[in-house]
Amino acid sequence: MHAFRRLLLTEYRNRRNVLWMLLCAHILLNITLIFLTAHTPTDQLSYLMTLNIALLCAMLLLPFLRSFSIWRDEWKHRSIYQLFVLPVPRAYLLLTKSLAILLEACMIFAITVISLWIQYKVSHGHLFRAEPLITFDGPKLLFVCSVVLSAISIVLLCAMSLFIGQWIGKFPLLLTFLSFFSGLFIWLMIFTQFPQFITALILTSALGGLNHFLLEKKVYAE
Repeated sequence: MHAFRRLLLTEYRNRRNVLWMLLCAHILLNITLIFLTAHTPTDQLSYLMTLNIALLCAMLLLPFLRSFSIWRDEWKHRSIYQLFVLPVPRAYLLLTKSLAILLEACMIFAITVISLWIQYKVSHGHLFRAEPLITFDGPKLLFVCSVVLSAISIVLLCAMSLFIGQWIGKFPLLLTFLSFFSGLFIWLMIFTQFPQFITALILTSALGGLNHFLLEKKVYAE
């Protein structure tokens, strides 16, 4: 676990400045939305929820893109050699990089949640209905778990696509692109046909196992 923690801290040290800039920009944009909410008439508040959703989607796009670049940068800067000779299981490399991306997304989401709570208060409860969001039951908890598992599986799908491109070698960027969209299409087809939670759990486990196999047996630093 000590090696795992050091790998995770290294990931954040390498991205510390960019991450701080990203989070500060997100905070400033949310402060702007809070200001707009406080000075917008009640009957015109509906567009602000659209702005909040659009901002969240735009910010979450950055961790999604990071899912590709976090591995590609290792090959680009040839630091993948150092990673592969470390006396740690390669599963640790997969876990730490995936967890770093997910934690970054969680920080962005947390800022959005705090901003929405403040906007809800300054709008005196007129911005959105809070009751459906703060009441939990079994189906809603399963839905939240399905969303979390789906986010994990998307991160793993990005890594798998890049591993396939690096493994085959020829036209790695094209193969990464094709692998990702083929995998995403299959993922969506399966997800729409079967129960969400079970499907998300199975797909996440399958992608995790496939990534581990590619990283251990097929992907090399040469």
